Amino acid sequence: TWQRAIATIRGAVTVSDALLVNSGGDIVTNGATIAAGNNVIFNAGDDIIIRNSAISSAQNVTSSGQIQFNAGAITPIDALPGEIHSLVIANSALTSTGYDLALSADAIDATSATINANRLTAGINNAPAPGVAGGNDGGLLTANCVQGNICLGAVSTPTQILVGPATGAVGLANRVTIAGSLASNNISIRARDAVAFAGPLSVSAANSLLVSVLNGPIDLTGAVSLSGINALNLYAGSGAITGPNAALSSNGNIGLFATAGITLGSIDTVGVLNTIAGDGSVTTAGSLVTLGNVTVTGQLAVRGGAANINSGGAISTGSILTTAGNDVLLTSVGAQSLGNVASGRDVIISAASLNATSVTAPRNIN
Repeated sequence: TWQRAIATIRGAVTVSDALLVNSGGDIVTNGATIAAGNNVIFNAGDDIIIRNSAISSAQNVTSSGQIQFNAGAITPIDALPGEIHSLVIANSALTSTGYDLALSADAIDATSATINANRLTAGINNAPAPGVAGGNDGGLLTANCVQGNICLGAVSTPTQILVGPATGAVGLANRVTIAGSLASNNISIRARDAVAFAGPLSVSAANSLLVSVLNGPIDLTGAVSLSGINALNLYAGSGAITGPNAALSSNGNIGLFATAGITLGSIDTVGVLNTIAGDGSVTTAGSLVTLGNVTVTGQLAVRGGAANINSGGAISTGSILTTAGNDVLLTSVGAQSLGNVASGRDVIISAASLNATSVTAPRNIN
């Protein structure tokens, strides 16, 4: 039987084996340095608050070296109804060399955290229903990181960053905010209502990058660089993809979908542009189809096929480049303003009106 109580850790704590902390109330560290030989596991009945601390596991591994923070994992007999179980990691470093790091709470605010692990998973419990505002847990949580939301700072893992579930809705955040650079082999960020990147930052996946919002937009503010070496996919299920200073690049294909338009700084794919579904699967191969406007303020470079866009609005680019043998195929209901267009084969344009600085092609221009 558990009751609400606060477990506080300060100063240096070194254990040769695992460190397990269970509390019916909060678990708080402030100015702590924690080094464990194996796992570090915090299970709280209420909040987990990590401030100005360094926590590391797997220093002397004999079994496992995971770090797990589970806010709300214990139900005390004196639990308060409707309580928000928050995980706050502020100005702190978490290191789980060679092992996984798992975060679970009603709200996760790790905006100023630095995370290094083999794999990161972050999931939300008890997210508010659509139309219900998330609470700030008595002022503990900041505006974008309220109940139902995940905020992350810098994360580096060699295998995977998984924010939200890989599929389904269990553990899905309402909103995800990324405020630091991410680097991993595979990166998946899924949310119900919105994903926001607050640059300057880079998100680099050595294999694949998927950002998927079921019912909202993807916002890329400031200088944001997204790279998926083999695949890069952005899906805004009910909203826009907005990043006038954002750069997208891939040695494979780039997949996009947005119901309310796409604005990006540059696109450079060694493969082709695809239209995708929410799981990153291709719905229209070799062509970007969207109901809204398509704006690329800098260069649109498609090196593995045609630059093929079908827009229900307008198309605007700083410049367009395709390689030898590949066309530029642009169809829009509205106007097109294209800058310099350099095609590797044909240029075929259908638009309400056209303004281009220059158009060059070895074959046909229509």
